[in-house]
Amino acid sequence: MVLSFSAVALEFKIKGNSLHLSGSFDEQDFDAFHEMMELNEGIDTVILGNSNGGLTMASYPIGRYIKGNNLKTVIEKDAVCVSSCSFVWLAGGEHRRIEDGGSALFHSSYVPTDAINDIIATKCLEENLDEDETVETCVAFTQDDITDGVRMVTRQSIAGTVKYMLEMNAPHNLIEQTLSKGPHEFFAVTDINKVGDINNEELHKLSNKARGGS
Repeated sequence: MVLSFSAVALEFKIKGNSLHLSGSFDEQDFDAFHEMMELNEGIDTVILGNSNGGLTMASYPIGRYIKGNNLKTVIEKDAVCVSSCSFVWLAGGEHRRIEDGGSALFHSSYVPTDAINDIIATKCLEENLDEDETVETCVAFTQDDITDGVRMVTRQSIAGTVKYMLEMNAPHNLIEQTLSKGPHEFFAVTDINKVGDINNEELHKLSNKARGGS
């Protein structure tokens, strides 16, 4: 029997003793994931299909649940598992694997636009805007403070990534490669012991595939 439903961003399917995940990760997805696991106690494997990533921090509680319950993780045949999805895959530890044609794509941490907007909004409130003053005017006078805030949030994001990867027993070369890249520089893993850069053309093809394109 196959049961299927979509959460806020992820699509969940139960097939036998496996929970299949695909789509984008969002901060509210853990609640749906946890409910699925609690209602289906026989699940021992999480299978990851095409995913274009999403909110990285949203993957951490899912990964920690997987590790804490000794579940296996599999990137299914020909699937592309990007960013947040790849962090969930790491949670399988020695029981993680990638089927033929599948790949995990990693990149460095970065500050999401929403987080930057939050920093800007906070700084503007601290400036006690007059009613006739716009947020844009405020932003123009607080760039140095905003830059400092972004740096702080970036450091926190990187620290959280390293902490999580160490918890998941990720190989040190994988952690080093992740930290050495820019936020939009991806590298591919097709085997836990094989890490390789990908060029822009390959990235474009894999990104389309992750989003469900051809």
